[in-house]
Amino acid sequence: MGHLRALLFIVASWLVACSTCIAQADTPTTDGAVQARMDSLLRQLRVQRDDTNKVLTLLALADLPVAAPKAVPVANRTVHAEYIPTALDLSRKLGWKRGEVLAIFLSSIESEQRADMVAARSRLNEAIQLSPVLLPHERGEVLQRGALFYAVNQLDLDLADSLVKASLACFDERTTPLQLAASLEVQARVLLFKQDWVPAIVAYYRAIDFGEKHHAWQALAIAYEKTAMIMDQLGDVDKACQYYGHSTRLSDSLGFHFRAYMGYSNLAGTLNENGRAGEALAAARKATAIARVFALPAGYALSSTVDEARARLALGEVAAAGNLLDSIARAGLTGDIPSMILRGEIALRRGRWQEAVRQCRGALPGGARHYDHLRQDKQACNCLMRAYQGAGAAGEALKWSLRVQQLADTLHDMASANAVTRMAADREYGKRMLSDSLAHVAETSRIEAKALYTVNKERTRRNFMLIFSLCLLAVALVILRQRMRIAKEQKRSEELLLNILPAEVAEELKNTGSSEARHVEQATILFTDFKGFTELSEVLTPQELVAELDTCFKAFDAIITARGIEKIKTIGDAYMAAGGLARDKHGSAADVVEAALDMQEFIQGRKAEREAAGKPCFEMRVGIHTGPVVAGIVGVKKFQYDIWGDTVNTASRMESSGEVGRVNISGATYRLVNGEERMANGTDKDGIHHSPLTNSHSLAFTFTPRGKVQAKGKGELEMYFVERLASL
Repeated sequence: MGHLRALLFIVASWLVACSTCIAQADTPTTDGAVQARMDSLLRQLRVQRDDTNKVLTLLALADLPVAAPKAVPVANRTVHAEYIPTALDLSRKLGWKRGEVLAIFLSSIESEQRADMVAARSRLNEAIQLSPVLLPHERGEVLQRGALFYAVNQLDLDLADSLVKASLACFDERTTPLQLAASLEVQARVLLFKQDWVPAIVAYYRAIDFGEKHHAWQALAIAYEKTAMIMDQLGDVDKACQYYGHSTRLSDSLGFHFRAYMGYSNLAGTLNENGRAGEALAAARKATAIARVFALPAGYALSSTVDEARARLALGEVAAAGNLLDSIARAGLTGDIPSMILRGEIALRRGRWQEAVRQCRGALPGGARHYDHLRQDKQACNCLMRAYQGAGAAGEALKWSLRVQQLADTLHDMASANAVTRMAADREYGKRMLSDSLAHVAETSRIEAKALYTVNKERTRRNFMLIFSLCLLAVALVILRQRMRIAKEQKRSEELLLNILPAEVAEELKNTGSSEARHVEQATILFTDFKGFTELSEVLTPQELVAELDTCFKAFDAIITARGIEKIKTIGDAYMAAGGLARDKHGSAADVVEAALDMQEFIQGRKAEREAAGKPCFEMRVGIHTGPVVAGIVGVKKFQYDIWGDTVNTASRMESSGEVGRVNISGATYRLVNGEERMANGTDKDGIHHSPLTNSHSLAFTFTPRGKVQAKGKGELEMYFVERLASL
């Protein structure tokens, strides 16, 4: 675990310097855009009466970023202090608690940018205490910032943990995905500070998945960078460089200058540490250029300049490395331990043994040392050993040589005890276990049978015919029992695979040990969602809520299974299924529509039952869309069969744009089902009657056109309500 403690202190040193996550953090803005926004708000302010709208305008003015604050608050969010007192006074005059709390919240940021941490903490605590009066997303932002403040400043990690958990409950994936992504990233950071390593890494994977899904660029850039730092500490340099590349490319493209600087600077350090000096030099120069062009505080350039000097020294450019370190001193920046070690290395190259001793001894201060310093300690001790060798002091050289060996052993032991590395090994083991399980059972049976045969062969040389016969009987019984056990285990394995994967995917896994993702040209996706689920969860006990969900989802499982439709997953109170994924084309669009109508009938019947008993009940929306998707397996541990594509997003919009108690389908599904329906009833699309077809889709539907309906993120979409036509 010592190796992972190093990660905590490295992350902490960067986060305390400048942590980015929410609101204005790293948001690409220009002076012109900020000034235009300010001018527009000031024009509104001049004509407004003293009401709540005026308070909101004052708060918007206060929330615009400022240049060159005395101190940079966490998340890099700065405010215009001059508008806050007026907003606070007017809110109190109007008795408007929401405006008052928002003004207090901005006041805490203003205190922080003045470097008054006592006042910042006091006002932030007041805003947190009063935050229940805010709108959910506003309260979530206050709690999120509180978590970041207490974590970055190492004030109270347990409080930070509880605050970020509370903030997650304030955001909704559908309406506030960007704020939710930011809170997920903050939660991962808090877990790192708390040294909850495995949950922290899992949380960063979760933040990356969520950020990629919802295009939460700001939170995603941070999550990429922090995950890269973790991978670096775990010794996976290639993956660390991959994640740093994701972070820097994303930050560059969006103008997140500080985040781009952090990514290039950290990447340079990683490459230097692993002997890739040429690449490290390029990354360090990019970081330094960003710091200069975008006028980042002078201290930020220290790390990248030291990494550039270190790379040049490794490339044999001793003079250039020395000049870079001299430029740091001329700028008045305090030399840190890496720069002192580097000066010692330069002195060694120039044969200045005493100077090397002085610099490298300076990099080894007395007192307790943290785990993150051990690698630097080893470098400094190695420098001292070579300096004393050069000066002819063999005794001192031997002393420092022994210290180098001790540090090397300690670092090796730390790497061996790394719990996260074991977790990665377990994940790989789980992957191999899936593909090799059947082969392993067969091989075990063969070895056991061979062993039994060998034993019995030896016994035949010593025993009479009767004993030999008895032994053969015993062997036969054992083999029979082993075969029965193996057959039972094989059956259990197959049942388990079929419970979580489609039959043809499970068969492919058994035969080849893997499953390729597959393009499906025409799949019909069904989404359901319960109305008022959150409100219902407040009046039911957790046990009652889960029991009711279980009853409904079991009924849905039975409905889709009967029609050859594949269940994909449940997401909270939502249910997702798809037809047409199998190569035998089971689960047509008409099957999916009929299943949706069956589900609505079940929910309506269930509602009548529970209302008669005086119990709360669910109501449901259902949406369906047909189109191309990609289907396959994701993950290694607790893997899942899933589908992707714009068709999935459109099907979700069909559900959210529908009405309770009805089935809403897209134009694509309508045209497909309507064509099947007409042929099933003996009439083609031109109105010509044919003999009725006898198949599973012979029931008729009736459609209610809704015209073009605005769907979030998709524009106007053609939609229809569908119902069953009563039998004649």
